[in-house]
Amino acid sequence: MRTFGIEEEFIFLKPATLQPANVGDEVHAELLGRSPVSRFISHEFLASQIERSTSVFDRFEQASADLLAFRSRLARAAVARGVLAAGVGAPFQTEGWPEVTDVERYHTVETEFRGLVPDHLINGLHVHVGIPSRDAGVQALNRVRVWLPTLLALAVNSPFWHGADTDFSSWRSVHMRRWSTIGTLESALIVTDELLRYAGDAIDEVGNRERIVGLLARARRLGTGAERQRAAMRSGGQPALAALLRQALTAHD
Repeated sequence: MRTFGIEEEFIFLKPATLQPANVGDEVHAELLGRSPVSRFISHEFLASQIERSTSVFDRFEQASADLLAFRSRLARAAVARGVLAAGVGAPFQTEGWPEVTDVERYHTVETEFRGLVPDHLINGLHVHVGIPSRDAGVQALNRVRVWLPTLLALAVNSPFWHGADTDFSSWRSVHMRRWSTIGTLESALIVTDELLRYAGDAIDEVGNRERIVGLLARARRLGTGAERQRAAMRSGGQPALAALLRQALTAHD
């Protein structure tokens, strides 16, 4: 069975208005405790967000228990500050220019994407599945690619924007289409070292590689196939189930 891991993004909301609350820094510090850094809990683009990465799992039960335990910790930290910690694709209500996390790379993104920033209050669920080799990754991505619309439809939860019904089940996915550096290939290719070198040169012409996001891509540093199109989910068991489904699609035709 292939191993898997999950990244979740959360947004903090004011209970009365469901607008973003900029407490990400405080909650991040509390969750880290005395540790100066963590490879599992990190800041996100906005001051109202936080991201958490899991350990590596091979069973649904492990993932579900871990996700629920962390959400309990996160909820307690949020309640202590009079806010909600929400796993949702986009907040119900927003106002003005959002506060960007005070990290150099996030300020660079803010400068480069300018007018898109006020609409980028979106939160995602990233599922990573272990891939044994580069070629196996190509085969796995091609298998999963045709299921991307179905996987997205199973995880929609953001129909509202500025307090109004958009008539889209996933307004988050509409926002993501506006970013020129986010997308997915129509099909994966047989990968060679020469192709990787040429692709790397082309990416460097665009800019920082970290700002090029494949909705379905191989994360070479982690040795995984990553799916990044799904919205953050409301209950702890849902991400584990999503990962299990993604794991099955990766492993079998």
